[in-house]
Amino acid sequence: MSKYTIGLDYGSLSGRGILSDISNGNIVAQEVFDYPHGVISEHLSDGTALPHGWALQDPQDYLLVLDAVIPALLNKSRILPESIIGIGIAFTAGTIIAVDESNTPLCNLPEYTGRPHAYAKLWKHHGAQKEAEQIETIAAEHSATFLNRYGGKISSESMLSKILQTYHEDPALYRAADHFVEAGDWVSSLLAGSEIRSGSMASCKMMWDKNSGYPTPSFLADLEPELADLGKKLGGTAGKPIYAYPWEKAGELSAEMAEKLGLCPGTAIAAPQMDGYAALPATGVTEPGQMLMMAGTSTAMLLLSHNDMYVPGICAGVKDSGLPGYYCYAAGQASTGDCFQWFVDNCVPAIYSNTADKGNLDLHQYFTRLASRMSPGETPPVEIFTISKTFLLFYLLHLLYLFCNCFQVLAKMVLE
Repeated sequence: MSKYTIGLDYGSLSGRGILSDISNGNIVAQEVFDYPHGVISEHLSDGTALPHGWALQDPQDYLLVLDAVIPALLNKSRILPESIIGIGIAFTAGTIIAVDESNTPLCNLPEYTGRPHAYAKLWKHHGAQKEAEQIETIAAEHSATFLNRYGGKISSESMLSKILQTYHEDPALYRAADHFVEAGDWVSSLLAGSEIRSGSMASCKMMWDKNSGYPTPSFLADLEPELADLGKKLGGTAGKPIYAYPWEKAGELSAEMAEKLGLCPGTAIAAPQMDGYAALPATGVTEPGQMLMMAGTSTAMLLLSHNDMYVPGICAGVKDSGLPGYYCYAAGQASTGDCFQWFVDNCVPAIYSNTADKGNLDLHQYFTRLASRMSPGETPPVEIFTISKTFLLFYLLHLLYLFCNCFQVLAKMVLE
């Protein structure tokens, strides 16, 4: 009997699922579910305003993906549940959630629904820049070598920056949180009914090292004295998590979730992986010196190497983060699809919006339909860009410049 796996990809705006045949990789069924709450960037549902640069989500959307996508995959494929041998999750990272002792997100408790820091901070939450700079300053004072794994800088997108921001701006909520967890770990743990922690996510987004663990309590205490025991809020039971990697079995589907989703209890669950990194084996990038370039909401460039080296300006260069045994060096830019979305929202003539509406299409679908009629290299409709030729040219040149810079740094590593 053929065997199948289910893969779930949680992105910035939606969750996608595929059911594939493990003998040949063929996709038998696929499904997409848009998050009802999307990205929360301006205000909470009760009207609480959010500062500039914030990007939150409601974790309930992640559960709705499970409820909608997995049954749809089974229905479309007509594959028997006992033929499905594994589930794997790819997730944006670091997307972090503050949870209580029962693993319930604080934003889903009545007393915290109006508190911004109770919600999941999406990977592209940029409200913690001053905290990132504070971490860099303290790291320099401690001569902390872990900075070398992150290009010498810490991003506002890192898990520690976001947690430190929570402590600064809502210390009571920080204390109320039993754990701060990666969203990918949270969903995987719910599926298993037990704690699952991704070593790949922890090493790239929380400065965890498989040999030395998290930054030392003395380092954390110099950030804020109360953060000395932050390790207890980061790990699993008693602050001693057992980290697993995406190519390892990290748990099994619980009887409760199996009944809810229509699967078999005991189905293997892999440790979650960061969404961009999950594409490495899928695209055949599996050898040192090979590079993967991809564009989505952000743009990422991933290079595999046997060598451990310091590369200024990269996002991360951590062993075993992409594939076992290799260092995976990551670079790129944090906004690509968002920029194109801004262009579509603000620079497209009304005639295109009106035509798309008449066909019950959004603009992306309509432009895709127009583009499908063209041959490669054919000039696009000039009217689309008449309002903002200058903006478009500037953005494309800027994108090319960033690509060239990233490629130059990573190519140098390969040659050396």
